[in-house]
Amino acid sequence: DNMMEAMSDIVWAINTKNDRFDNIVNRMRSFAIEILEPENVQIHFHVNEQLNHITLNMQQRKNFYLIFKEAVNNIAKYADCKNVYVDIENKGGKIMLRVKDDGKGFDSLSAEKGSGLAAGQAGVRLGGNGLTNMQKRAVELNGKLKIDSVINKGTEVKLEFPV
Repeated sequence: DNMMEAMSDIVWAINTKNDRFDNIVNRMRSFAIEILEPENVQIHFHVNEQLNHITLNMQQRKNFYLIFKEAVNNIAKYADCKNVYVDIENKGGKIMLRVKDDGKGFDSLSAEKGSGLAAGQAGVRLGGNGLTNMQKRAVELNGKLKIDSVINKGTEVKLEFPV
């Protein structure tokens, strides 16, 4: 299943018809629904209409989508939340993505050092490849990724990159 999903992501990323931003958003929305609805999580999507005219190249599209996908997967695995808020905007020539949950959060300072434990998840380490891969993808986008989390108050992933 993981291999088929990875192949699907690759084929989608290289297909030029997916350059349009609304196609990217549709794939993001579908993925979030598929992963979060079975967990009884409400998904709140807000996309600024100014993004409809923007196109992303294959590399941008891939990195943007995979950062989002990793954030959603982490929410499904660790957050134990009721709501996820996804906001995508275009401000000053930059795309801004915010994925926020109302879950249990984690100690983000310890996680940056690779030793953080998920709240209520004794023995579950947060210093895996997911957060590192998200940071690498943000760098490839010439962007910035920030992850803020507070125990029992949720987590927020913020990405911004120029277009």
